[in-house]
Amino acid sequence: MDALFAILSQSKISGSEKENYRAKLERLHFEQVSNLETILVFKSNGVEIQGSSKPKEIFYDPDDSIVFIKIKQGTRSLFRYVRDLAFDVIVKCTSDVANRYKTEIIRLLESETVDEINEVLSSLKVSVEPKWEPELGSYVPEDLHEYLENSIQDLRPSEIVALEILNPAFDAVEDYVYIYVKVIKKTDTNMFPMYEIYDGLQIRPEIAFKLYRFVPADNGTSSQRLERYTDFGGEVYQTRKGVIFNEIKRTLIEAWKYDERDFRRVKNRLLLNWHPDRHPNNPLATEITQYILEIWRRLKNGEFKEQVQNCSESFTRQRNFYYRHRQKWKGDVFYGERNPTHAQPRREDDDDWLDGYANRRRHRRRRNYSGWAFYGGGRRTSSAEYQPNPQPQVGKLWLKQAKYNMRAARMEMDQSVSSDWDSGRNWICYKCHLTIETSLKSLLYRQDAQKAYENRNNHDLVSLSHCLSIQEMTEACRRFRSEVCDNRDLMTYPSVGHIPGEAFTSEQAEGACCIATEIIDLCDEQWGS
Repeated sequence: MDALFAILSQSKISGSEKENYRAKLERLHFEQVSNLETILVFKSNGVEIQGSSKPKEIFYDPDDSIVFIKIKQGTRSLFRYVRDLAFDVIVKCTSDVANRYKTEIIRLLESETVDEINEVLSSLKVSVEPKWEPELGSYVPEDLHEYLENSIQDLRPSEIVALEILNPAFDAVEDYVYIYVKVIKKTDTNMFPMYEIYDGLQIRPEIAFKLYRFVPADNGTSSQRLERYTDFGGEVYQTRKGVIFNEIKRTLIEAWKYDERDFRRVKNRLLLNWHPDRHPNNPLATEITQYILEIWRRLKNGEFKEQVQNCSESFTRQRNFYYRHRQKWKGDVFYGERNPTHAQPRREDDDDWLDGYANRRRHRRRRNYSGWAFYGGGRRTSSAEYQPNPQPQVGKLWLKQAKYNMRAARMEMDQSVSSDWDSGRNWICYKCHLTIETSLKSLLYRQDAQKAYENRNNHDLVSLSHCLSIQEMTEACRRFRSEVCDNRDLMTYPSVGHIPGEAFTSEQAEGACCIATEIIDLCDEQWGS
């Protein structure tokens, strides 16, 4: 996008025009359709004009920033076809300015690397400053959690935000886990609106209270706002407090219309946003925290029934849509284990947990962020610099699953001994292989989620152990390879002269269980260190 506007800036367009063009292009998203045609209607009454139907290959809807594309059957050069359609849309969004630089923009659309982009720009003697953006769908580093805004705000199209996928209030984790997503557009005007977001794979709906905006490291807005009201007995202070109290009351009443988990999401975000640890020496923060808990208590006692039951048609439709699609989409991102019991001991309220969580965040050792500049939660950095992204909360879930796998393998091993099996031990060996692989990947997530992602399709145990540089694990993996099997497919799929159900002995199955148990013990030692 920066390269495109570096090219367009060669034309004498005003700053406001440039911002307008950029806003249009950043909101764009494309949808492929099987049939596309336009029909003329009378403006006065909306009646269709007979015989006005006309087939189209592309249609740009500026109101919703959608480009509908019909891909022709038998198109010989699909890439060029889509490239040319994309250029046509850029021309429409820039009021034909892009037509002046057709050759350069076409080359830009064909570029696949930064070097190719720079080559196009150099031909016009322009350049852009390299800008780092996070990979959509990747995990937000834990050190950046402190820069997530807990207040629920309106989000802009094309803004990169954090999507909560694990919550310590009711998932088996001790800290939040987020991924990077890009906002496409807001789809309604309710207090907690729905957004269309892009997670790097697909566009899908999500609700506002699961999305977090990034704030710059030097943004002390909340604390500074409180510091201005130091005359705690004065009129300004009381007026400000009244505005905040009314907004909090309205927010909690609206959140009460959702299910228990989502209400707690909203309530905990408010508590974290106004927690006294974030605003030391400001009595207003303590008062607001107490007021949040007071409204919650009154809601549990049945107060505000009239407001809670007053649901508009728009709200009801949105809420039903949200819960219907939440079931559909929850399997598309790794959420870890969904457990009806809370990660923390279940309590009537979350006060103790929140105090502990806020304190952990406040005292968390922060890295040196010199040279980092936030861009939608990302950072500008040279391509040579690499920062690991440890995700221990995700890693713990993988280790927990590894232990479940081990338990299943042991149960099947015990059953095979008691019933004198003479076949089918391949599944014991396979479960042990899966146990070892899951254990190793739990440590990869602990070290660096990016490294774990790069090895997501790597099932070679020795190769995975080399990524961890732990000699004892590598030796154990080599023993599994030599004594049990070196290819997991051989434990599941038959081939000429090889039937997995007949290929493994009881000694191999028992050896697989012993090696898998050894590796889990080694993982426990690493997690305890």
